[in-house]
Formats: sequence, C-alpha cells, structure tokens
Amino acid sequence: MVDQTAAQVAAQAPPPAAAQPPATDRVSQLTALADLKAQGLLTEAEFTAEKARILNS
Repeated sequence: MVDQTAAQVAAQAPPPAAAQPPATDRVSQLTALADLKAQGLLTEAEFTAEKARILNS
C-alpha cells in the first residue's frame, strides 16, 4: 500500500474550473448592444450575431 501525502494528492487534483463572468457583465453588454441598435449603428443581423456571441460566452 502506498501512502500519499496531502501535497501529492493536491498535485493530482484537477485545476479549479475557470470563473464564470458575472451575469451583470453580460447584462451590461447586452444593454450597450441594444443601445447601439436603437441608435441605428448596428443592423439587425449584427445585433443578432453579437447577442448570440455574448450569451454563448
């Protein structure tokens, strides 16, 4: 039987998952995107593509 130290066990553990961006960041991005569309600076296609990119990130 092989005894493992805590350091050896920790070294074998997978790294922690990457932190998810805060939901409020996505909300602010979507709000800014909607403002750009309302100002006529984005087409419907550009808006839809960017919205999908934000929501899927």
